[in-house]
Amino acid sequence: MTALQDRLLLVFVHGFRGTDTTFKDFPSRLKAIASHTEDVHTIIYPRYKTAGDFQIAVRNLQYWVREQVAAQQSDMRSKDQGGKVLIAFLGHSMGGLVSAEVILEIKQRSPDFLGDAVIIGLIAYDTPFYSINHRFLSSTAATHIDTLTRHANKFMSPNTSSDSATSLARSAVAQITWPQANKATPSAPKGWGLLAGVVGAAAVGAAAYIAKDWIKAGVDDVFDHLEFVSTLMDFEGLNDR
Repeated sequence: MTALQDRLLLVFVHGFRGTDTTFKDFPSRLKAIASHTEDVHTIIYPRYKTAGDFQIAVRNLQYWVREQVAAQQSDMRSKDQGGKVLIAFLGHSMGGLVSAEVILEIKQRSPDFLGDAVIIGLIAYDTPFYSINHRFLSSTAATHIDTLTRHANKFMSPNTSSDSATSLARSAVAQITWPQANKATPSAPKGWGLLAGVVGAAAVGAAAYIAKDWIKAGVDDVFDHLEFVSTLMDFEGLNDR
């Protein structure tokens, strides 16, 4: 006889420059506690590239979750367990944004993507759903400008002065146009320029988020990561999530 019991599948998704060990033993501890009364399974999304096109990360997670759901359903059938797979995402940092976008994609565009499995929610840890507070971004970016300029100069042409780079970055901070609260805002432009770039884009985009990592990265790596976190400047998309 088939027992009707739903299975709760907790999907952990790491954030910017994180790894599949970001959550340490939290998933296993949570499963141990919750399994006393419910059928709970935890899975950790393997380390993924938090760089390049944000939508690629969304699509990859979406298809990976479908594979995991199919595996859970197969396991339930083998145990004569009825019920549905109930999915909850637990995303840290940018992982919360990737998870939220997956939920929107499925709910709005592909409601049958997961069969009869049901997404019941998202728990987001330290996720910048509303981008980064503009006062915090401006002040934090400003504190990193001099350091970023010194390292950016390693990649700039000999004719580029640090004074001009620093000036450009400070100007970029001052010229950000932030959306007014409670108003629909079109997507912010993403044309941040070239290598004024390493400093200027740091100020405009997500300096508070990634400045600490830039000094360790090459120029190509920097721009790749900038493309990923540029979603923080897509205010319309942030509002939808």
